[in-house]
Amino acid sequence: GMGAALTDDMVDLMQLHATNDSRDMIQLAKAVDRFAASTFTDPMEGYVQRMLWALADDGVVEGDPVDPFGPDLGVEDRDTVRDAVRVLRNAR
Repeated sequence: GMGAALTDDMVDLMQLHATNDSRDMIQLAKAVDRFAASTFTDPMEGYVQRMLWALADDGVVEGDPVDPFGPDLGVEDRDTVRDAVRVLRNAR
């Protein structure tokens, strides 16, 4: 699930681990953890919508994508995902 959005960050994290670059790996891992906490949270059924938002925030998809089968999520959820994507992008 985590690799569905911000894939390059996940690849970077794995490469940092493989090269034993602990300092940069820990910094990126903290940002990835924050992103995970913003997307995989209650209601868990909303994770598809949150991942779609992350893809939009990252410029992969255009507009404001909607999961027609997921629960209604509030503005706070949207802002949390947007902030987590920004933090993750700034951690690189």
